[in-house]
Amino acid sequence: MAGGGGIIGFVANGNFIDAVSADGFRKCVAQEFDHIYILNLRGDIRSQMQKTKEGEGENIFNAMIGIAVVFFVMCESHSNDTQQKAQIHYYDIGDYLDRETKLQRLIDFKHVLRLPLLPIVPNQKGDWINQRGEDFDKLLPLKADKGNKRQESIFIINSCGVATNRDAWVYNFSKENLKASMQTCIRTYNENLANFNVRAFRERHSGVKKDLYKQLDDRDITIDESKIAWSRALKNKFIKSEKCTDLNENNIRICAYRPFTKEYLYWDKTWNEMQYQMPRLFPKDSCENILLNTTSKNLGFSALMSKELSDLHLMSGATQAFPLYYYENGCKECAISNSALETFRVELKDKSLSKEDIFYYIYAIFHHKMYLAKYKFELSKESPRVAISADFRALSTLGLELARLHLDYESVEMFDTVEYESLFAEKENDEFYRVVKMKKGKTEKGDNIIIYNPNITIKNIPEKAYEYKINGKSAIDWVIERYQVSIDKKSLIKNDPNDFRGCRYVFELLLRIINLSLKSVDLIEEISKLKFE
Repeated sequence: MAGGGGIIGFVANGNFIDAVSADGFRKCVAQEFDHIYILNLRGDIRSQMQKTKEGEGENIFNAMIGIAVVFFVMCESHSNDTQQKAQIHYYDIGDYLDRETKLQRLIDFKHVLRLPLLPIVPNQKGDWINQRGEDFDKLLPLKADKGNKRQESIFIINSCGVATNRDAWVYNFSKENLKASMQTCIRTYNENLANFNVRAFRERHSGVKKDLYKQLDDRDITIDESKIAWSRALKNKFIKSEKCTDLNENNIRICAYRPFTKEYLYWDKTWNEMQYQMPRLFPKDSCENILLNTTSKNLGFSALMSKELSDLHLMSGATQAFPLYYYENGCKECAISNSALETFRVELKDKSLSKEDIFYYIYAIFHHKMYLAKYKFELSKESPRVAISADFRALSTLGLELARLHLDYESVEMFDTVEYESLFAEKENDEFYRVVKMKKGKTEKGDNIIIYNPNITIKNIPEKAYEYKINGKSAIDWVIERYQVSIDKKSLIKNDPNDFRGCRYVFELLLRIINLSLKSVDLIEEISKLKFE
């Protein structure tokens, strides 16, 4: 750029075009340059939403990330006026394209200026595409923004889901398998610690502490992943010569691992990389609570209730849990703030309104189709907010009904269109219901079926049942995906859903979730008829 002008061109991860983490970068380059040309070639095959993944098409480099070609242009007459913004020119290659088609389109254009470029005017938040509006900022935040202690929020406390960094070891459908896995981990760690060599000992006392865990290798620790799963926090504990305590069966708890999928979790700070605020929400296994779990980012906003600890990836994306209660000094407190309660009461002129009413009202709003459509981009980039609707009472009632349906999913009435391939008498045997891996299919007439196992086929499943989705995937598909026998490739640990509460439990659960999905669709339709703001 000698002489005051020039061009910088490069191929980049296309994530920066829309990622919240790149807001500052986009604002900066828009001030530094006169023109910015962006060719979004898509191809992000890491997306966990099937529809989005297919729309990304093939990657031109066979990479995992989306690809963008970018040109930053500075004119010779460039002004240093910070109020002057770059002219941004954007081209999206399009949906569902294979690699050859994408490359041929670029060849046919021959020059960047021949592309059908769209002008982009960034908003105040630095969005280039999928721009957020201003209305969202006027709604009530569920949690206060970082650094803004004066901001009033609906919830006093919230927490991310549990992050273990070693799911195969600390989760299992079988309590006995979980105990065996954890005993192996603990024994390996303590044996390694006892044999820790002189080099590590000297470095530990030389003042080099910050990144010492990165220097640990097979001379210091076991790297056999069938014996232990190391993480940053565990290695730092090792550096400090902290011994791991023996297995404590009281630490084994039930956790909401995935939608409508519970597994045993070894709840321990050493083996859970991050517990966040969960110890304040469930300080003891006997402590009751209800969590309104949400996830957003680039996977689509979703909400799901749970009565147990929730995993960080409960709905694939990072989980943000908003509790009904929290525990302080042994006392159970409602997590809805007094200021939020007063705000709702004043706005609605209803002094009888309770904090629980607000909690279930929010659950209804988070399933309202118009709310999700209007604030699609906001919810993908920011923490959720809600308005106060004139239909508050009706929405709260429906939200409570939907919450009860999802919380009590194990007792929902079962879908009853089932065909048994074997003799009726065999149905009394629990093994008759053993599942290895379910398969979806269609009959010759196009009707939905699920081949549960060689003995059982579930038929005539209404298409409507697949409309209830959590993070882009139907509840039925979540169950089919999670309730299969698996062996972790690294640890070689087996996880068998038949071990949780018996084979029949899995079969009946699938039938309950089919019926739950039908009921959820109906309730969401009723919710969406009401005003959400």
